[in-house]
Amino acid sequence: MALLTNWAAGSDFERREYPSYVSRSDDAQETISLPEGTSDRRTALEPASGGAGPSSVVSIVYDVDGYSRSVEGVDIEVVRTGVGVGPSLVRSVQTERLVATESTIQFPMYSRAVTGDDHAIAACITDAPPGSRWCGIDLEPGMVLLYGPGAEHTAVNPVGVRFAFAAVAQHDVAAVAGRRQRRFVPAPRGQVHVLDARVGSRALAQRLTGFMDEVADGVIPDQDRDQALLDAIAVVMSDDRRSERVGAAKRIDSRQVVHACIEYARATGRQPSITEMCLVAHISERGLRRAFNEVFDTSPASFFRAWALDEARRRLRSDGTDGQVSRVALDLGFGHLGRFAVRYRQTYGESPSSTLAAAGRSPAR
Repeated sequence: MALLTNWAAGSDFERREYPSYVSRSDDAQETISLPEGTSDRRTALEPASGGAGPSSVVSIVYDVDGYSRSVEGVDIEVVRTGVGVGPSLVRSVQTERLVATESTIQFPMYSRAVTGDDHAIAACITDAPPGSRWCGIDLEPGMVLLYGPGAEHTAVNPVGVRFAFAAVAQHDVAAVAGRRQRRFVPAPRGQVHVLDARVGSRALAQRLTGFMDEVADGVIPDQDRDQALLDAIAVVMSDDRRSERVGAAKRIDSRQVVHACIEYARATGRQPSITEMCLVAHISERGLRRAFNEVFDTSPASFFRAWALDEARRRLRSDGTDGQVSRVALDLGFGHLGRFAVRYRQTYGESPSSTLAAAGRSPAR
């Protein structure tokens, strides 16, 4: 069930040793095979009956590509910004009517995605260390956000962020609201709302957290839990919903400016200049810098350095590269090879040549 538009580029999982994650459950369990030579772990739980009922996956990942693949039901683009303290943990469960995911971030990252057509996403923030920001707003524990169809999500996730979300088709929520005799109000297209700290949003946070706690215990939530979570989502999408919209209609949304610049970088395969970004986004340099600061709390240059480092890592680990670190760095817009090597080591804890060696090839001389 693809709920979000995919921007993520595929690549291998990072190769590091880590003990297998073991889920305990009365249900049957199956360990999913990963690409040869990797050590990230995914453990799947399937219904004991072997039928087509709900299923869940627990993943331990070390790198952004592994993280992007592990968030079930959501296609997301991620840029790593530092070494971190260990692997990130992702738990996901898919039922007939929803996909829910919980994530604990252990390496810092920027991320973005767009909600799919006719779907809404309800997200709850469990832990929010300083610097945590989604859609230009500073996060707080207990905060609940509602994304409408086509809404753009951007995030600054430092180490320690923990959150959960549920993605649902709006017609399924409408059906639940109708049975509860509530007037359903679709989540506005293209908008993100921070819900007021009221009984309804608190109940949604509690049910979503409880839903994912069962997955952490190795148990697939049953139909009653599924229904209770849908009921809670229907409550916050009823006509008495009170919320604050993220972004302003009277001016250009900063997330759209950032999106245009990232798409241009992907198309050209290198870091864009400030002049290029201003032309692509149809905005002044001052407006460009304000947009990146609002969305990712950093400058355009700093963001695209991190983006280009991730892309360099993919190319160095790819069989398609000629094994020349200097060529990869220069093609991506790094003008000083020494600084590139220093930043690479600061982000990934190893040199570019070590990445080539881990891929089974020697750096070209």
